[in-house]
Parts: sequence; structure tokens; C-alpha cells
Amino acid sequence: MISFHESLQKHPRTLRIQRNIAWSLLIKTVSALTNLIIVPLCIDFVDSSQYGVWLTLNSIVMWIFVFDLGLGNGLRNRFADAVANGKTKAARIYVSTTYFTITAFVIFLGIVFMLIRKIIPWTTILNAPTSLQIQLDILVPLMIFSLLGQFLLRLIGTLLIADQSPALNDLMYMYVNVFTLIIIFLMKHYFQGSLLIMGVILSVVPTLVFMIANIYYFKNRFNRYLPSFAYFEISKAKVLLNLGVQFFFVQLWAILLFSIGMVLISQFCGPEEVTEYTIVSRYFSLTTILGGIVIGPYWSAFTDAYSRNDINWIRHSMKQLKYIVFGLSVGVTIMFIFSGCIFDLWIGNRIRIPKSLSILMAIQTLIMLWNMPYVSFINGIGKIRLQLIVGGILGLLGICLSIVFMKYYDYGASGFVLATCVATLPTAFLWRIQFDKIIFNKATGKLNEYYI
Repeated sequence: MISFHESLQKHPRTLRIQRNIAWSLLIKTVSALTNLIIVPLCIDFVDSSQYGVWLTLNSIVMWIFVFDLGLGNGLRNRFADAVANGKTKAARIYVSTTYFTITAFVIFLGIVFMLIRKIIPWTTILNAPTSLQIQLDILVPLMIFSLLGQFLLRLIGTLLIADQSPALNDLMYMYVNVFTLIIIFLMKHYFQGSLLIMGVILSVVPTLVFMIANIYYFKNRFNRYLPSFAYFEISKAKVLLNLGVQFFFVQLWAILLFSIGMVLISQFCGPEEVTEYTIVSRYFSLTTILGGIVIGPYWSAFTDAYSRNDINWIRHSMKQLKYIVFGLSVGVTIMFIFSGCIFDLWIGNRIRIPKSLSILMAIQTLIMLWNMPYVSFINGIGKIRLQLIVGGILGLLGICLSIVFMKYYDYGASGFVLATCVATLPTAFLWRIQFDKIIFNKATGKLNEYYI
């Protein structure tokens, strides 16, 4: 006779997650390794200062992805819910409405950029040498329009994740990294390095990969959900925006903190310290990437389970995820102990990484890992009002503390990481409390708007 525990382990939803985790682990390992190799290649292709300028510019331009007003995450939840309930037409309406709404946003943002592009002093904002002015005049518009294209094309990844196939979304990003690595390697050996050439490669390659993925998946797997203006419904846009706008502001606070943080590091400490920060961040992000491989598929699975009132599966899954987070936390500790040796092997004598930066980044990573299972659940069921409120308060707190630590205490890039640790630490308790309240209310049939 199969036990209750075994029945949960053999649940089709769990088996689908396990398959995705196995494939994602392989795919993201390749992707992470190529991403690590790209860093020293880019530094050698230009130099640490120009690479820091690129990283700061990229963090600013990535704000484009905020302007979907959360429609991507709104689509993810609504699409998963429609598919779970067998509503194919509703799913196609949500897909079509999202694609055409974001197309309108893309056109609008493109027009706005063309009107204001000549009045933005990029060299001043980036604290870049005036010798880079000509390259930036060419690179920035190209980056903007490439990212505007990705703004729309990345929705195919949202559909794959919502359809509980995140490994296929990861595969697209692996292709991006592999092709980028190959092209930069060839360019480094046959061309004189420049910020412009590097920026073109890093901007155009993702756009082409996502374009091909859209064509392929809408001709095959998602053929029945192919966007069509006949399925566009303004009322569904409002439904998506009701949830999406909340996701928008949650994303906004996170991007505001980290994007402005990169600019502040560049302004107060110089572009070189942006490079230091990015190297340490990418090193410790290996554990959050691994956490995302395991925990990421649960977002849409939680949507499905919550829609079906499968509370036992949710509780069991959360218990398993806690064990995984504990194992990853041990991994972070080991990574910190050996960080000096790893940086020497990876970067060599190109850049020296302060020990304080590694310590604080390890702490920040531990906070992020602890939050991941709870945030995945809360986002999956769309109960993000508390994130919206807390995110705004703590985001502003993080920015203010960053300025104080870097400008007045001269902590360098470590000051920004310390500020984010202080700002995000309360969430390690809040999201756990919110999860417990939501599950209790769902199990007992109670409704408490504060927690939902």
C-alpha cells in the first residue's frame, strides 16, 4: 500500500517538477560556466573600467523590463490557471492580449526614447571618460532597441514557465551565453577591443535567440495559443493589469535598489568597483541560480495546487524546499571559505576583491535563499500586497543606507551590499509569517485580506 508521503512524491505535478529540475541543473550548469568565462574575456577585450561602464549602463537600461507593468507575471499566473482548468480559449485570449498590449508599450517607449535621447548625458551618469562619448552615442540606442525587442520576445519564456517547463526557458538563456562566449572569443583574437563592439554582441545575440524561440514554439508547442488580434480583449488586459500592476511595483522596488545601487557605486567609488561588485555577485549567484533551478518550477506548480485546493501538496513541498535551502546555505559558507582561491583562479591579478565584500555578499545570498520558497509560493498565488508595501519601504531604506555607507563612511561597494542586507533582513521573517497565515486561512476557509 502506498503511503501518504509516497503518493505526494509520485504526484504528476511533483514528477514534472523533478524532470524540469534535472534538465535545468544540466542546462544552467553549462550556462553558469559560460557566464563565468565571459567575464574575464570581456575584461581582456576592453578593460575593467570600460567593463564597469557597460555593467552600469546595462543595469540602467534593464529598467525597460519594468515597464510591462507586471503583465508578464500576470500572464504567467492567469495562463497557468486557465490551462489547469482546461480553458484553452481563455489562455489564448490572455496570450494575445499580453502580446499586443506589450507591443503597444514597446512602440510608445521607442518613440519616447527617440525624443529624449540627445538630452541624456550618458558620460556624466556613468562617470565614464569623455573619450567614450562617440561609442556611447551609437551603443545606447542600439541597446535600447535590442532590449525593447526582448521586452516582447521574452514572453515566450513566461509561457514555458507557466506551462511548467522552466527547463526550456533556461535552454534559451544557455544558447544566449554559449553564442555570446563564442563570438566574444573570436572577436578578442581577431579585432581590437572596444566598448561598442562588446556592447553590440551582448545586446544583439539575446534578441536573435528569443526571436527564433518565438517562431519555433508558436509553430509547435503553443500553436493553439498563437497571438491573434481577434483574441485581444481589453477587459482581459484590465484583469492582467489588476494583478500585474502589483507585480510591477514589487519588481520596481527591487530593480530600483539594485540599478541605482550600481549607479551609486560608479558615482561614489568609480566604475572599477562596479566590476568588483559584479564579479563577487556572479560568484555567489551560483547558489541562487541553483536555488532557482529547484525552486523556480514551484511558482506555477503552486498556482496549480492552490487553484485545486491541494494544501497537503503545498505543505509537503515547502518542507522539502526548506531542506534544499539549508543545503544551499552550507554551500554558500563553503564558497566563502574558498572565495579567495577561486577569485585568483578565475580573475587572476586583473582585480583584487576585498574580503569584506565577499562576507557581505555571502550574507545577502543567505537571506535571498531563505526567502525563495516563500516568495515563490506567494507570487504563484498572486497574494503580493504585503510584498508591495514592504518592498517600497525597504527599497527606499536600502538606497538611503547605500548613500550613507558609500559617501560618508567610504565603505565602497561593500557599503551597498551592507545596505541591502540591512534592508532585506526583515523579509526573512515576514514572508514565512505570511505563508503560514495564507495556508491556515485556505485550510480553514477563512479570508483575511491583509495576508492575501
